[in-house]
Amino acid sequence: MSIPTGPSPLRGTWHGSAYDIGASSSNYGSGYLLTIEDDGTWKMSETMRGGGAAQHTGKAIVRGDRVTLVEPSGRPWLELRRSGNRLHGLASMRRSATDSGRVMIEFTRSP
Repeated sequence: MSIPTGPSPLRGTWHGSAYDIGASSSNYGSGYLLTIEDDGTWKMSETMRGGGAAQHTGKAIVRGDRVTLVEPSGRPWLELRRSGNRLHGLASMRRSATDSGRVMIEFTRSP
């Protein structure tokens, strides 16, 4: 297997959002700004409903239509599927100190 070279096919700015799914849905919601560099490194700003904010960074690994955002520690943080200019996937997210659940996360590449 060869190691890919050249710019990341995901490079650029992606805007995203997350929302609850399933029977235990609450009012979870977040907005995201994801930037992926030519070398595959990424940084993300997350703005949560209610005003909270978080920053995330790492490396994007692409295997076919699968994209894994990996933390600096090497731990996979988020698994997404690519479809054209769209990235989407399910994730387990903490909605509060006592509650967590599944959310759909979707990103669209900025023009």
